[in-house]
Amino acid sequence: MHRQLHDSLPPIAGDPELLQQVFLNLMTNAIDAMPGGGVLTVATSHLPPASLNGQAIEVVVMDTGMGMSEEVKQKPESRFLPPRTRRGAGLGLAICDEIIRSHHGRMEIESKEGKGSAIRVQLPVFCAEVA
Repeated sequence: MHRQLHDSLPPIAGDPELLQQVFLNLMTNAIDAMPGGGVLTVATSHLPPASLNGQAIEVVVMDTGMGMSEEVKQKPESRFLPPRTRRGAGLGLAICDEIIRSHHGRMEIESKEGKGSAIRVQLPVFCAEVA
């Protein structure tokens, strides 16, 4: 596992348990996509002010696994990854996406079959004026 974590990120508003489940699921899916081993990378960054109509943070979960087909990436109902042994929360990508959207964020999938995947989660920075 590689960690590329930004030194100091601003706080975000959200349900810590739901967000923990999202990231646990993304990492579990990444590990499951690498049955013969591989590299799991988790990276964080602070996005420019134009992101999500204000400042945002980004968390990227990348793997060097089997990747996803175009069908899986394009069809929300297919985002419950192909059947395989699930060790984690078992949340599909569609549910993760729904949770991130409920936090006013967005989730993007970059993947190539046989080359691995990167799931980008962007969440707005906490703003006391909005809260």
